[in-house]
Amino acid sequence: MTNHLQPRPMYMREPHRQFKRDNRGPPPKHMVSPAASLHTTDYS
Repeated sequence: MTNHLQPRPMYMREPHRQFKRDNRGPPPKHMVSPAASLHTTDYS
């Protein structure tokens, strides 16, 4: 069965898939706004 012409599943083309993975730890610096980091500094 050739499904290379079919649209890929949502979990394969999710643009914000990285956000879900980063929820387990402190978010990358380029994803944290200065205002948000003021009241979310407890990453332990």
